[in-house]
Amino acid sequence: MPGAIIEVRDGRAEWRATSGVARLSDGRRVRAGDRFRAGSVTKSFVATVVLQLVAERRIGLDDPIEQHLPGLVPPGRHGEHVTVRQLLNHTSGLPDYLADVLLQRPDAIRALRSARYTPRELVAMAVAKGWKFDPGTQGAWAYSNTNYVVLGLLVERVAGHSLGQEIARRIIRPLHLTDTSFPSSAQLPGPHMDGYEWLDGPAADPADLTEYSPAILWSAGTLISTVHDLNSFFRELAEGKLLPAHLLREMRTMRAMGSDRPGRSYGLGLEGNVNYCHWQGPVWGHSGSVAGYNTFSFTTADGRRQVTLALSRDFTKTPEADAAARRILTTTLCGPGHGNDPGEVRAFRGSTDFRYGPVRMPLQSACFRRPTSALRTRTRAPAVSITPAPYTPRAHDDANTLEPRRRPSGSFRDNPQVRSNSPSRASRTKARHSAGVKINAGSSGLRRLRIAM
Repeated sequence: MPGAIIEVRDGRAEWRATSGVARLSDGRRVRAGDRFRAGSVTKSFVATVVLQLVAERRIGLDDPIEQHLPGLVPPGRHGEHVTVRQLLNHTSGLPDYLADVLLQRPDAIRALRSARYTPRELVAMAVAKGWKFDPGTQGAWAYSNTNYVVLGLLVERVAGHSLGQEIARRIIRPLHLTDTSFPSSAQLPGPHMDGYEWLDGPAADPADLTEYSPAILWSAGTLISTVHDLNSFFRELAEGKLLPAHLLREMRTMRAMGSDRPGRSYGLGLEGNVNYCHWQGPVWGHSGSVAGYNTFSFTTADGRRQVTLALSRDFTKTPEADAAARRILTTTLCGPGHGNDPGEVRAFRGSTDFRYGPVRMPLQSACFRRPTSALRTRTRAPAVSITPAPYTPRAHDDANTLEPRRRPSGSFRDNPQVRSNSPSRASRTKARHSAGVKINAGSSGLRRLRIAM
């Protein structure tokens, strides 16, 4: 695994750690604020915008999509029309244009790097495959990126602006997610982790897939973000700052994904998973999987703790790396003693008393064992108003131009009490030269989190 970033939040406390390199060509170390492609975490953003339009009574959850986008999606085999709700929770029966069509082609991951498709062309590919099942069939569920491409077109039709503009106006700018963007070009702007896949086998050179056409995923998975921004988004969502209570309940109304994905369920743009902390209830959030990047962003059932883990390899990562990622997520989401055995339950002393044991994610090659360490504890920024700002067209609304990050009042450097509890320069230097990434004890009771990659 070339690089990894994690941020853990619990209440007002916050920890970040990094491991590995952001770029194999020059060995630059990963930084906690590096951007990456968030993949299907995009779906939670799109679903939030759709539900905001529902709250504004501009669309209805049970509206047939034919009412807003006539002719785009034909009726089912028995004349059923797909509804907005069925698109959001993947019960439409539409095939997945990506998994069922594009990725079936030879050397698809490389070939799609510069591909150009319109959203309507992507939907047409799926429709041509025929229905997986009739829309709304009882007990039927099938994950399909096509559903969210249709929803992206719905947002543009109803709102009258591009999807990128609506996401920026309703979510990115109000929440000050200054490292998050909905790109219209293949570039990944600003400081970032490069994404890699070993497409020709583990002994061959990796393919650098950092630059990738956004036309392949669009509203299904093209978002660029950071671990900090994704945690901020899911916290504000969980606290009801983005949606009214009844629509947040709708979003969290889950249905089982199927026997091939035990313990996992899906709501309206949110994934539920009981495999991490089954004794505490499901965690909510979304995972993301695109060429070169794998993202996990989840919030505990009580909304207090957020964890986002980003990796710079996905389709070709090893089973050992997958297992290590699961252990890291279980340990950070669920508390002490749960990194290896999900059935092992130990006493957990309060929401900020982390007593983590070692968590290891081995790398394939020793040449990538370049540890870095990042630890920052700071007070949470004051709550912000989530009311969308009046829309003013600007030339760079669809571009990758991002505003500079503003430091919130009460931040780490502005709070002497928090700063005094942070690790010293000597302890950070010692951690950088140790065999792995360590987060050492602070006032919160966090004993140690080690990611030896």
